[in-house]
Amino acid sequence: MKDTVLYALNGVLLVAVIVLFFLVLKPSDKKTTTPVAAKAGVELKESGLIAYVDLDSLEQNYILFKEKKAELQKKQSNIENTLQQRVAAFQKEVYELQQRAPMMTQSEGEAAQEKMYKKQAELEEMRDRMGKSFMDDQEAFNKQLQDKLDSFLAVYNADKKYNFIFSHIKGGPLLYHDEAFNITNDVVNGMNDALPKKDK
Repeated sequence: MKDTVLYALNGVLLVAVIVLFFLVLKPSDKKTTTPVAAKAGVELKESGLIAYVDLDSLEQNYILFKEKKAELQKKQSNIENTLQQRVAAFQKEVYELQQRAPMMTQSEGEAAQEKMYKKQAELEEMRDRMGKSFMDDQEAFNKQLQDKLDSFLAVYNADKKYNFIFSHIKGGPLLYHDEAFNITNDVVNGMNDALPKKDK
């Protein structure tokens, strides 16, 4: 479920935030220059500026994610089974046609061949349609998950304790992280607590 688009967006956002971070927090070379953050009325804190959420851990422990992942896996399995059955039936029909071909007239053979081409095209169209439906469901859930995370973090950080909250994923753009700034458990517990009782 880890979308390459999500990785790319996280990478771009990380670079943008790091640039902003250095623009805001970089000490001035001139003693008379007022820092950008001070000009904007932002009070800089000596600690607690940065936190991160481990997305792998969030996915493993967020109840809604686990349920939806199981649902999507079941749908994917159903799609694969349906396609395998249709392909097997098509292959059987082609085989039977090949067995009867020597006894057919030319016009019968051409009609049967045209019928097989049509069935093959229908099978490919069905595969593409089912694959697109699955991808649409997956993308819709990724958006729902991101919206829920964004909404939760807006409430969680209402006191502006953190200036930045990063996402972290193994192999992602964040190469080093200090566990002291890991707020994943708070986020997972808070998001699970916010779910309606029937979803727990």
